[in-house]
Amino acid sequence: MMKDEGINDIWLGLTDEPSDVWMWSASQEEIMPQGCFTDRSGNRDLPYSAGLRPDEVSIEKCVEKCRELSWEYAGTQVGSECWCGRDFGNSGNTLTTDCRVTCRGNALQYCGGSKKNYIYRTDGAYGVWRQSQPNNHDGYQWCAAMDSSADYKFADEPCDRQVHFVCDMPPSTVCNREVNQGRLVEVDDECYFLSYDMKDWFAAQKECWNKGGQLVELSNAKQHEKLGNAISSYSQKLTEYYWIGLQKRYLNWPDGSSMTYSNFKASSPTKYTGTCFKMVKSDEYKWVNVECSERHEFICQYGSIPTTTPSTTTKSTPTTSSSSISSTKYSTLSTTLTGRSSTPTSSPSSTAGIITPSAAAKSTDDKGGFDYNGLFISLIVLVSILIIIVIAAMLYMLWLRKKNKRQAIHPETSYNVQDFENKNLSTPKTIADSNPYSSIHPKSTGMNSQQGHALNLHSDFGLY
Repeated sequence: MMKDEGINDIWLGLTDEPSDVWMWSASQEEIMPQGCFTDRSGNRDLPYSAGLRPDEVSIEKCVEKCRELSWEYAGTQVGSECWCGRDFGNSGNTLTTDCRVTCRGNALQYCGGSKKNYIYRTDGAYGVWRQSQPNNHDGYQWCAAMDSSADYKFADEPCDRQVHFVCDMPPSTVCNREVNQGRLVEVDDECYFLSYDMKDWFAAQKECWNKGGQLVELSNAKQHEKLGNAISSYSQKLTEYYWIGLQKRYLNWPDGSSMTYSNFKASSPTKYTGTCFKMVKSDEYKWVNVECSERHEFICQYGSIPTTTPSTTTKSTPTTSSSSISSTKYSTLSTTLTGRSSTPTSSPSSTAGIITPSAAAKSTDDKGGFDYNGLFISLIVLVSILIIIVIAAMLYMLWLRKKNKRQAIHPETSYNVQDFENKNLSTPKTIADSNPYSSIHPKSTGMNSQQGHALNLHSDFGLY
């Protein structure tokens, strides 16, 4: 469509807004360990004390206490303090090695550092970082991978890094066999695709969608261990990374929703260019990040776009069950994503598509389309009311005009009978009776003008 319209490069409604929160991309659940963050006395990251004694402080007790107090986040600091709050990141994150003071309540754990909180989500999902991770090295590590050299624990990496990946496949998949560019393996009745080729995080996610699955989401330690063992059975190296479905929520659509579909150009996004995104005509309208000061055409979206979306059923609080991922989230996964158009017909997110205003005007379904019929009826009612007001005003003006004209022809007077008595005016009836035109020509009756004027006034007051 855009090629037919002759449209060049186009702004895309995607913004680069880094967040400090790590979450699973499919379920949108935050993991429990979030990382090490700087704290300041005048601007506490987590401002509320949990009230634990210094010798009581451990990771479990701090998280449990803040959860009991209904706080979303808990933070251990300097080995003996526990703080709670609703958000974090006011002063930014720091190296995990800055949070390595031993807990007073458990000598086998680390509980933050001096003016450094290690942050935990009190109701968070499963997650485990390798030593010194996450560290957000170079400020652009927003996606997570399993590191095979560290028991497949998590490490944050730049999202454009080319590594292997693991897809969590739907239950209907025939498992335990070689397939194109990878192998399907079964772990506790769950089927996973292990890639042989390497892709960036977004391309890996799209490849999983094309296969009917998604980048793997780990829910407990047992699943994590067994999957790591299965990968080791087929891996040729001990230093391989594998993308998983964990990332910082940093790329958002204008309505605040996270990105669940991508069509990035190879090697994009990159930290060396801007924080705004456009679609490039010369590269089949693939996405690249550029400086926001550039000037390009744009397309507005109106209403909603009915699409087939992957289910993002929110899982309950992680348990120790060996069953990893509920099969219900695969019920509507699209398998036809091609990345060849800016408006995929089966995009996993309705926010990914764009349409022109003329096409948007046709979207009038009950799922968010604009109600033009209601607008038309409202306009008719408004015009009718205005017409009635105008007609009423015109009728009033006509009535007022007639009234003024009547008063001009017959002006009212303040004279009364007493006036005549005071002036000794007489009105002889015999003269009036004998000459009916005396009121018009008083001289014809032989009376003076004063007498004639008196007859006129008596006639006007109906005295005869």
